[in-house]
Amino acid sequence: MTPGRLLLAVACGLSALYAAGLVYEMDFARPGCCGLSWPHPDTVAANRWQAAADPQGRNTAIQRGSALTLLAAEPANAGAWMRLAWVDRLEHGRLTKVGASALDMSYALKLYGGNTDSPWRLGFALDNWSQLTPAGRQSAELEFRLIPRTAPGWFTLRRLSAGHVRDPAGRAEAARLGLN
Repeated sequence: MTPGRLLLAVACGLSALYAAGLVYEMDFARPGCCGLSWPHPDTVAANRWQAAADPQGRNTAIQRGSALTLLAAEPANAGAWMRLAWVDRLEHGRLTKVGASALDMSYALKLYGGNTDSPWRLGFALDNWSQLTPAGRQSAELEFRLIPRTAPGWFTLRRLSAGHVRDPAGRAEAARLGLN
């Protein structure tokens, strides 16, 4: 074996070990275990730890910490901005300007969230409709128009909005959009 091939084999072996370590850290390790993804926090592990520590999503400290960890790793993470809006709602019992701005940021980063994020975000927007900024309302309406009527997200949104929207302005908007 030539020295070049030996060096290539060693490099491939070390790369495979590092990849295996990353998979272990993401899916199996306890929080803060390994630091293989340093200097960037591991977003997959952060979501997994948050879900295990707060399965109902009602602990504001855990939710905020998870959102900030995700934003430290990926500032353009629309889901983390949505989580910050959720934390604001949990802490104050209603959406404040800070939460409305976080929701606006999630829309600025990702207008259509697909079958998982769009139904939740639109349901959340309808439930807080009177506290949204004009830009937030416009973005929610645009996202609503982007959901294919045959997609699973459409049926999830209809189920979420049917009788679950507490904000009277949001109920009126849901009726206007044909969700009730």
